[in-house]
Amino acid sequence: MKAIKFDKPWDVACVDLPIPEPKEGETLLRIHAAGICGSDIGAFRGTNGLVSYPRVIGHELAGEVVKVNGSNPQGLKPGDAVVVDPYLYCGHCYPCRIGRTNCCTSLHVLGVHVDGGMAEYYCHPTNMLIRKPDDLSWIQAAMAEPLTISLHGIHRGGLTAGEYCAVIGAGPIGLAAAMAAQAYGAHAILLDLVQERLDFAASLGIEHTVNSSAEDPEEAIRRITGGDMAQQVMECSGANPAIRAALDYVSHAGRITLTGWPKKETPLPTDMITRKEIDIRGARTSAGEFEEAMELIPAGFLCPHCGGKRFDKESDTLDGWFDSGSTHISFLKRDNAEHWPADVYIEGADQYRGWFQSSLLISVGATGQGSPFKACLTHGWTVDGEGRAMHKSLGNGVDPADIVKDFGADLLRLWAASADYHADVRCSKEIFKQLSQNYLKF
Repeated sequence: MKAIKFDKPWDVACVDLPIPEPKEGETLLRIHAAGICGSDIGAFRGTNGLVSYPRVIGHELAGEVVKVNGSNPQGLKPGDAVVVDPYLYCGHCYPCRIGRTNCCTSLHVLGVHVDGGMAEYYCHPTNMLIRKPDDLSWIQAAMAEPLTISLHGIHRGGLTAGEYCAVIGAGPIGLAAAMAAQAYGAHAILLDLVQERLDFAASLGIEHTVNSSAEDPEEAIRRITGGDMAQQVMECSGANPAIRAALDYVSHAGRITLTGWPKKETPLPTDMITRKEIDIRGARTSAGEFEEAMELIPAGFLCPHCGGKRFDKESDTLDGWFDSGSTHISFLKRDNAEHWPADVYIEGADQYRGWFQSSLLISVGATGQGSPFKACLTHGWTVDGEGRAMHKSLGNGVDPADIVKDFGADLLRLWAASADYHADVRCSKEIFKQLSQNYLKF
């Protein structure tokens, strides 16, 4: 079989190797897609101090089961499509015992500490294979691994809807982190020195971009957040000046997650950490985020252009869209438009799910005692002390489950924060057509 191997820095070759035989508890895969990570570039250049040589690279992997040997907890069989979790852990040390296997004291990463899977065939522990959803392409499946790193950084910081998340570095990890933050209802502020990267990010719907070489990033964040600064800062570049700057960007009582790998130590003003009471958390690789990543990718949350055709209000109709069988419909903000995107995608055979963003909100109106609730798009929401939705014109707590009772739908999330809102509704095709036709604004 063919494989990509680094004998030493700057020495890469496509080599012939024997097809491996799976050991007990392993599965032989035929690799369909393998991504090239920035760490692979560092390994090639000799700047990745974690890599040992010679080394077959490849840790962003998706493939087809060929043979399972021994224990098979997932019930995998030949022909099944899977994604590889590339972080090999011991299962016995303290981090492993508490479920934080990515912090294993003897962690081995494919293509870094042990040979990876950028080859025609590869053997991997069966219990570290995750089934690939049918609606995920092979290439998309290989992209799940870097997305898990972005998600892990977001989760380590405890990001919640309505907060501002400043992401430093608009490379693949930072870009995916910003999109994930928005997918979960937060406001992303993406910072980089390269305008081309930021332009690309903006084209994917990133809410705020800041060129740190063209304007004062601290002042930009202060302006965007109304003076609060970012409740979470996710550092994805690994640059020492950026790590130091994270302390300036974060709010008082805020959190910083460090995902980038610096090549040397960064001196930090601990007096500022104490004064602002900042939580600083490392975020290494990922642990348990693969299923989540593979749900977000086909849903279109991470790229409103990727799941289906763009809705054009001049030539398309909602009836045509809903009858077309498209798996994802994007209502994209136009220049000078009042509203941000509202995305629609098919959850199941006859289930539609709508993600109404920013100034769009599924809200409540009532004309009298006992009147059924009616869905509409409006401003005027707050959240009371118990997390129940409050409407300024009603003045009383409203159970979010009642908001769409009149439509027979199940409201999964209802968030409100300052002037920007997020709502997520799942309902039948006919109900969603009614909601869309009556209440979507373009």
